[in-house]
Amino acid sequence: MEPMPLLGKVARRSLFAGLMLASSIGFSVAHAAIVSFNAGGTGLSGAVPATSAISVHGSGFAMSQFNPATPAILSFTELGAYQLTQPDGVSPIGVRDVTLTYSVSGTLNALTGALAFTSGLFSLYSDSIFNFGSASSNPGVMFGANDGTLIASFLITSGFGSASGTAHMNGAAVAGSILPGYFFSTGGEDLSQSGDLSFAVDIDNMIDFSPSPTVVSEIVCKAAGFIGPGCDGTPYANSPYYFVVTDGGKATLSTTVPEPGTLMLGVLGMAAIGVVRRRKVFGG
Repeated sequence: MEPMPLLGKVARRSLFAGLMLASSIGFSVAHAAIVSFNAGGTGLSGAVPATSAISVHGSGFAMSQFNPATPAILSFTELGAYQLTQPDGVSPIGVRDVTLTYSVSGTLNALTGALAFTSGLFSLYSDSIFNFGSASSNPGVMFGANDGTLIASFLITSGFGSASGTAHMNGAAVAGSILPGYFFSTGGEDLSQSGDLSFAVDIDNMIDFSPSPTVVSEIVCKAAGFIGPGCDGTPYANSPYYFVVTDGGKATLSTTVPEPGTLMLGVLGMAAIGVVRRRKVFGG
């Protein structure tokens, strides 16, 4: 056996393996990147980079359930509606009313007040009519928040909260739910193609001791299907096991891109494949 061809094969295999490893590492490391958003859905030319956190505010209805097997751990559900605005909490973030409906569930530690979100869904809408917070005779419309165009849905992937009323939730876009023309990467890619879009919210919950009749009728009775006080002809009143909340906080939209340095490793890895192939063709 000739020594040099053997050494050449070993070297090629080492080069191939090493750079393929670099390639795999390169494409697996990524960071969150800014998303440009066009509330009207008319494409990239009208999209604005979401460099600041989006303000969110609205109302929700929470219900908890006692389990005798785990008396210190309560299960809960909450649903409601938010309006998304500029950081000032008033100005719209585009030419349309951008709203969100949510439904989440999880557990509450009655001893510490800690919350853990286990599942849920955010649904994001763009509406040509600014009617958030209104009542509707349509049984499928809640608080004027879901009568626009559904532009994206997000499954809750993780979330936590505390006894102080703060909560953080992360959501990832449901495959195929992103409409084209609304969300774009820094490179101009329409994110409806890749589906790589994340939504996160940081919320401060406060119990609403005097919810408006519209909140009770639209969110408590209609959306939540509650049949107790406020929905049975008697006045509404909160209880330790169900209550209305007012929420305020911020939301962020993001996508992911490979780190520039590690992307170069990926390019080198692909180049190594080409080197090995050329050597095989020419007998190297």
